[in-house]
Amino acid sequence: MEIVNNYFSDIIFTQVENQGDVLIYAVRVLDNTHSNKGHKYIVLTVPFSANLPLQGNIYSLGRWRSVQTRYIPNYHNLKPQKFFLRDGLPNPRMKQISRDVKGAHYRVEGFPLEIFLLNDPNKKDCTGKQCSISQYYPTMNLTACLSTYHCVISPIIATQPISDDYELL
Repeated sequence: MEIVNNYFSDIIFTQVENQGDVLIYAVRVLDNTHSNKGHKYIVLTVPFSANLPLQGNIYSLGRWRSVQTRYIPNYHNLKPQKFFLRDGLPNPRMKQISRDVKGAHYRVEGFPLEIFLLNDPNKKDCTGKQCSISQYYPTMNLTACLSTYHCVISPIIATQPISDDYELL
C-alpha cells in the first residue's frame, strides 16, 4: 500500500460521504481538458472510524479499502487541486489476470495490490463499433492505469475479499 500512498501524498482528501461502515473521501483534480466524461477525481474509501478527520492526506486517513481515479460528473462540488503523477516513484508492471464486460483485473508481482480498470461504456473501436471486453493491454504499468481515470486499486489481504468499492459511486 505504501507505493500507492506515495503517489497521492501531496493532496488533501475531503470526506464527502458516510455510508455506515465506509467513509468516502475525494479530491477533484485540476484538469484543463474539459472532458465530456465528467471531472477527474481521486476517491478514497476507508473503514468507518469516528476519529478520522474531515480532511487529510492519505497517511492521516488510516488504512484504505480502495483508491480510485475516476471521471465523475460534479461530485460534491469540491475545489480542484493540482495533482501530477510524480517521476521517480516505483512504476511496476502489472499483468492482466482476468477481464469481463465490466473491466480488467491486474496483479502486481511483489506488491499486495489488485487493480481493476473499468471499461468505458462509450468507447468505440477503430471501426466505430462499441468496444467489447478488451479495452486494455495485457500488461500495463501503474501510472498508465492511474492515468485512465477508470482505475480502482485494492489491497490484497488474505482475510478480505477483493473490493467492489467501484460500485459505491
